[in-house]
Amino acid sequence: MLDDAVDDAAWQAMLADFRAHFWASRVPLFLQTWETSRTREAAVWGEELKRSLHGLAGVAGMVGYDDIGRRARDIERLWEQFGESDLRVRNQLVDLASDLQRLDPGA
Repeated sequence: MLDDAVDDAAWQAMLADFRAHFWASRVPLFLQTWETSRTREAAVWGEELKRSLHGLAGVAGMVGYDDIGRRARDIERLWEQFGESDLRVRNQLVDLASDLQRLDPGA
């Protein structure tokens, strides 16, 4: 995990800020976008959901949430390979959103 790599107070403070930003910004954006999208046909989910998923994939591992980042990247790959209408894409989005809500330290 990243916080084990550097035992420096300034680094740890910066990492804590990045984590706080992840939970205060990236996660809510994804959850809001998914909540809006899930009530629509998959064909109209659009780029906004893809962007918010990509944001999770890109930042999660950097702030110590490797599993979240890996899962988001797996969903992106499924989406690209099989399309947004694939049931695996929807099921994994549901699971990811549920887990993010459960893991949210601010909830």
